[in-house]
Amino acid sequence: MSRKIQRMKRAAPILVPALVFGLAGCSGIGAERLDEAPPELDGVASPEMEPTVVWSDDGESWLFLTFGSSSCPNEPRGLHETGERAFEVTLESAGGWFCTADVGPAIYRVPAPVSPGDPITVDLGYGVIVTL
Repeated sequence: MSRKIQRMKRAAPILVPALVFGLAGCSGIGAERLDEAPPELDGVASPEMEPTVVWSDDGESWLFLTFGSSSCPNEPRGLHETGERAFEVTLESAGGWFCTADVGPAIYRVPAPVSPGDPITVDLGYGVIVTL
């Protein structure tokens, strides 16, 4: 057996878990975490700390405001069309194995699956349904 193949076999147990853990943090719907709240979210937060979503000013994205651990924020991971102009978003904790016990906001930009126009219903789970 060549030396190159032997090295690859030794590296495989290290590389495969690294790839799995590296990809686990990636959002399948193209969610981009924002460091600052855009003006579209001014005055939107609820006292109950429920997640919400609004249109971006350019109409090309949805802006999600979620709440959860600051080290493992709730991130939009799945977006499914459930009917005409009706969508369901899956929010999942991102981060790692150990999350802080605090609660804080996280903001994400996600490419909009449809253009603005007629009302859109977005089910965020947790009994929260938003009409855009």
